[in-house]
Amino acid sequence: MKHSGLLTEEQASKIRLNEYEFPKNSGSFIGKLKYRKMIPGKPCLMCYFLSDDGKKIVLPVWENDKTGRYTPRDNGFCFAKDVSDDSEWNCEYEIYGNRTRFLSATLINSAENEAIFAVKFFLMLIKRAFPRQLIANIAVSKFSLSEKVMFVGKDNQTRYTIELKTGDYLVTREKSGESKEKNTCVLIHGQTFDSISKTYE
Repeated sequence: MKHSGLLTEEQASKIRLNEYEFPKNSGSFIGKLKYRKMIPGKPCLMCYFLSDDGKKIVLPVWENDKTGRYTPRDNGFCFAKDVSDDSEWNCEYEIYGNRTRFLSATLINSAENEAIFAVKFFLMLIKRAFPRQLIANIAVSKFSLSEKVMFVGKDNQTRYTIELKTGDYLVTREKSGESKEKNTCVLIHGQTFDSISKTYE
C-alpha cells in the first residue's frame, strides 16, 4: 500500500505501525522513509524507516519553534513538506534517558532527487529573505551545489543568487528593466533560517 504525504488516522489504522520501534542505543542507519504521521495534539511528526538490514525504526521530528518546520536538529529538510516516501536517507540519532533525538538526515538517493530537494530548500531560503515574493513566479536558471545557485523571475527582470557564507546563506536579489533598483542582500541564519541582516548594493 503506497502513500504519498502524511498518513491520515484512517490510513495509519490499516498499517502495522506498531512493528516499528524506537532505537535502543545512539547510532545511525541507512534506510528508506516509508511513512510519516503526526501525533494528534502535539507538534511532533513520527517518521517510519525500513533500514538496509531490515529493521523497522521510528524517529520523532519535533516542530522547530522559530521556523515552524519539522527538521532534524542539524539540517534543513522539513520532513512534513520537503521529502517523499521511499526516499533513502542516512539518519543519525541519539538516545538520552528514555527519549530519542533525531540529529541529522542526509539524502542518499539519486543526484536527480537530491537536486529536486535542494531546489525546494533554496526556494524556501528566498521566501525567508523576501516574504512577499511568490515562489510560483521563480524558475531555476543555474543550479550547481558547488557554485552560486541562481534563480530568475519568470518576467526575466528579477534574479536571485544564493551563496553559502560561513554556515549562513546570502540571498541577493537583482532587478532590471523599468523596476531596476539597488541589489538587496539578505543574510539568512544557517540553522534557524531567520533573517540576520539586509544590505543594499
